[in-house]
Amino acid sequence: MYIFIFCSLQDSRHHNMEIVATKATASGAEAQSGEILTKKQLGLFQKEMNEALSKKHTDEMRRMVYGNSVLIATTREKGIITMTLRFAIQEGDDALIASLIGRLTMKRDFFELMVYKGDPVYSAHLFETRIDVAVLEPKDLRFMIENGLTFLLRHLDGKYLHDAGGTKTEFDKSSTLRVYSLQNCTHYIEKIIKVIETNPKNKKQSHVAIVKQLNAIAATYNIIIDGGSVLHSRNGQPNPNDLRKMIDLLKTRGHSPLVVIHTSHTNVKLNPTYAPEVANILQGGGVSAIITPPCLNDDLFILLAYLTRTDRALACSIVTRDTYTDHMDTFKNPQKNVSGDFGKYLANDLISFTNDAFGRMHVPPTQTKPYSNCIQIVEPYAYIPLLPTTPPTTPSMPSPEFSQILL
Repeated sequence: MYIFIFCSLQDSRHHNMEIVATKATASGAEAQSGEILTKKQLGLFQKEMNEALSKKHTDEMRRMVYGNSVLIATTREKGIITMTLRFAIQEGDDALIASLIGRLTMKRDFFELMVYKGDPVYSAHLFETRIDVAVLEPKDLRFMIENGLTFLLRHLDGKYLHDAGGTKTEFDKSSTLRVYSLQNCTHYIEKIIKVIETNPKNKKQSHVAIVKQLNAIAATYNIIIDGGSVLHSRNGQPNPNDLRKMIDLLKTRGHSPLVVIHTSHTNVKLNPTYAPEVANILQGGGVSAIITPPCLNDDLFILLAYLTRTDRALACSIVTRDTYTDHMDTFKNPQKNVSGDFGKYLANDLISFTNDAFGRMHVPPTQTKPYSNCIQIVEPYAYIPLLPTTPPTTPSMPSPEFSQILL
């Protein structure tokens, strides 16, 4: 075991060395020699702490924590802080807990502290100020449910999180649950436009007219066709007839489609074998279309078209075989990973389709969903979507099941 004496190291060469330590025997014998402790040695100390905690060697933990008070009061090692917090909770040492709070970073540490305190007001404050809900996982929901923190679920209303261990509750979903709208659409729109504006190839700022066009026609379309995805859906080869069939199918179902497609697919000089027919389809009337500039990614305009509708609380879906997950980093914020909500909300409105070698296209039902697959608070209950127990057998996702949790 180690007894540690804190030492501030000014030399940048020792950036991975936090403290000076003196070796001692497990019984706490007098120090024999001094040495600087490395990250590896700190890791071994953490391992000893974990072993002592798990084996309930309380006296040994007391010696390790209280015998190294300077280290415990100053360390930034997450593992040591976590082990010390667990010990402090076990001992009911509120003073030690108070000395750790400013250095806690792990969400599970905060949850453990909430359970220990047993104060809903304190827990709610800690949750609001120290927990980034964008990085919560199903296992975190399960911890909250199993440890008397269900009242915190009120802070997750509308979040696209699933419960990995809940039990299905039978109830009338259509009359109980509702459709949620994506919040803070302006943030996402501004982020996309900034990416487009700062693209060095976009010298003509050719996106400006398209953004104006989308705002002007936002009320006229209710489903977006990813033109490039549909065009190349048969063995990866462009087939204009597939685009025509998709437009006709969606119109037959009562939709007003908007085709968003890259200008290369309508450029006769660049693609003479199929571009003329694509251009004729789009110019023939009966469908709105956005032709995106040659220097920019058409995915960004598909997302803009979607957000333009969503920002007006208008239902919208995207027919595509893409997931757009490669664009979600665009929306990350240094303080909050706000991309989480958009990505999960968007996934609920993506309509994936199949197209075989013979052009036999299968498009799942495209009607607006009667309720959102997210956590919903209907006092005095929280309704939490469950993870599907079996993978879907068709391109369309099955209706989600929910568990009913008393708040």
